[in-house]
Amino acid sequence: MPNWLGPIVAYNPIRLTSTAARGLMHGETNFVELAKALAVMAAAPLAFAPPTFRSYRRKAT
Repeated sequence: MPNWLGPIVAYNPIRLTSTAARGLMHGETNFVELAKALAVMAAAPLAFAPPTFRSYRRKAT
């Protein structure tokens, strides 16, 4: 993997969530992995919902 791609992959929401889910299924997850995954899953809708609703409201009127 190229050096510049490593930090992007490290904070990819899909990777964080799948790693936490895989760890939970195998019984070897830690709190940090789980907290990162939950934070990303909570932050994504909070970041993207307001602009989406605002854009939808503009186009609907």
